[in-house]
Amino acid sequence: TCCTPSSDGRWLLTCGRDNVLHIYDPTSWSVVATLRHPEYFSGSDNTRVCFSPDARYVAAGSANGSIFIWDTTAMKYVQALSPKTTAT
Repeated sequence: TCCTPSSDGRWLLTCGRDNVLHIYDPTSWSVVATLRHPEYFSGSDNTRVCFSPDARYVAAGSANGSIFIWDTTAMKYVQALSPKTTAT
């Protein structure tokens, strides 16, 4: 659904409809890491993912409105930030 480079150009992050994120080394096109979580679901063909400015983290919006975060140093899931509900 999307492809975005890290700010230093070292990595390329992709997200697919298979609910999996991949980090690639763009010089060799080898997969550096595969990031997934059982509760992460790519919401549409327009889902976007991004690196933090220092490329230490990856963030991806899920179909349920949560934002999932992975640490690129350890290449593992950190947490999901859930949307707050407001009473009317």
